[in-house]
Amino acid sequence: MLKTMATPPRSPKALSHLPNSTNTFLSKLDMTEYVYFSEQTKGVFGKAVKIKVDLFPRFAALVDPKTHVGQTVIRQIENLRMLNAASPGVHANVNSAFRFMLKLPDMQLFYAVLDGDQGRKEIFIGDLKASFDKGEEKAGLYLYDSFSNKYNACKQAFLQERAVYINGQCGGFNDALKKAEQRTGLSKERLAVFYVPGNVVNSLGVWSSASQSQSVKEIGSQLAELIKFNRDKKVSWVPEAEGAEIFSNALVGVNGTVKGHKYWLIDPLTNTPALLETLKAKEIKPSTDEVAPVTYTGQNRAINIYIESRKQAIIDALKMLSAKGNAEYPHQQMVAKLEATAGSAPMSKSKQALTNIAALNPRALTPKSTASAPNKAALSFITALQRV
Repeated sequence: MLKTMATPPRSPKALSHLPNSTNTFLSKLDMTEYVYFSEQTKGVFGKAVKIKVDLFPRFAALVDPKTHVGQTVIRQIENLRMLNAASPGVHANVNSAFRFMLKLPDMQLFYAVLDGDQGRKEIFIGDLKASFDKGEEKAGLYLYDSFSNKYNACKQAFLQERAVYINGQCGGFNDALKKAEQRTGLSKERLAVFYVPGNVVNSLGVWSSASQSQSVKEIGSQLAELIKFNRDKKVSWVPEAEGAEIFSNALVGVNGTVKGHKYWLIDPLTNTPALLETLKAKEIKPSTDEVAPVTYTGQNRAINIYIESRKQAIIDALKMLSAKGNAEYPHQQMVAKLEATAGSAPMSKSKQALTNIAALNPRALTPKSTASAPNKAALSFITALQRV
């Protein structure tokens, strides 16, 4: 049965670079923004599948071709050449002809079926977003209750001498709690969790310029109220990955200083230099003498790629961060580690190579009398991804 989407999958601007619903083709100029998805999708068998070059950093962060899940995602996208609107996982957009969404593990892919080379139908992937569906628990603060021996949701609470862990993408509250315990090593009585569900992580817009969703605004306001409620208490904030973006958004809603509060950022997936400036202005200081105030573990692919795009700005911000008396040695170690790899930018170089190829090879020039043949000069999206 054909599945439909009653409303556009992201924002009204999603796929805005594609023609309106009455057109079935891209201009030659628009074509230069696309490359073949992989060596298998150049139109020899089935429809050609092309993807917008600008999606490379976001795709690379969400898909690791070295993993089984990453290979599964790649195969599913390659199979678009054989799929139709009624195929499993494909959803049609009833508001715009030729527009579709493919549901993948932790990702939604938006594409259009339009006329391509020599009038043949081709797949043009124009947008994608994270889709972390796991975790149905309510967003917000969770504290341990010794009577019930479990963590319960709280609207407000005094957090004196507690550390509050703010999770990024995870499999649900229990996964967030496990990460919190591993990161902090604190007892249940001293550990709190500010839980961020997957649907909120999806809407953060870390990899795009999309405006904040209502869910992001609501959870940011909730965290801001919690910070203000504990303004005169001693509290440590430990945001990880996308949790740092939630923390950063919340601080915007907190006026004045919060002198008794401290922080420890773990693999922050946000505008880290801007967040550090905000923390300094709020007089929130590093929380420990034993680990760097900003810790990059190297274990998160999304953070590793995001750092590459912002590395020098992050290095400069960390150098400006006065860590004297607060984990000075591990802080300097972290800065030195980032500087040592500052010249290595495989992701940026791969994207630039794709951009050059897209501009030089807008279409495969094949004789009309022969079957469509692959453009061997074109570097495919996946070939570039494997270099990252």
